[in-house]
Amino acid sequence: MQYCFPQTKRITPFGFSLVEVAIAIGLISFSLIAIIGLFSIGLNNSRESADDTNLALMIRQANAWNRAKSFASLSTTTNVLFYDAMGGLIRNPDGTPASTVAIAGANAIYSCTIRPVASGVSSNLVYLQLLFEWPLPAQSPLRQQRVVITSRANED
Repeated sequence: MQYCFPQTKRITPFGFSLVEVAIAIGLISFSLIAIIGLFSIGLNNSRESADDTNLALMIRQANAWNRAKSFASLSTTTNVLFYDAMGGLIRNPDGTPASTVAIAGANAIYSCTIRPVASGVSSNLVYLQLLFEWPLPAQSPLRQQRVVITSRANED
């Protein structure tokens, strides 16, 4: 006697097991945490790069402003210049640089204090120290950059 059993199809499971899903979620979350950490570093580097670019522009402007002044006044006076977020010199309506924070207004982000430093080398040589400070509205810790430039009197 032969028995006939109905043929059953073997059902293969489709989809992923719980262990596979848990491993995939772990890998994805680990990757996202690493990427978010890189964004923070990238944003800080971008801000520092923008500050460095603005500082280079402001140093050139301050140097040009100093060269336009008389040599005698360079060695005796301390001046303060104010700059906006893009590194542009903030000026009074008459074209002269703004001299106080109140005059510069809310647009002032950077300040540059220019003071003479005794050189002792020659009477025709003046060292100027440029102290840049930002941001002026103290929303975050104040950052500083010091630059020393020299200015020589024209010997005619």
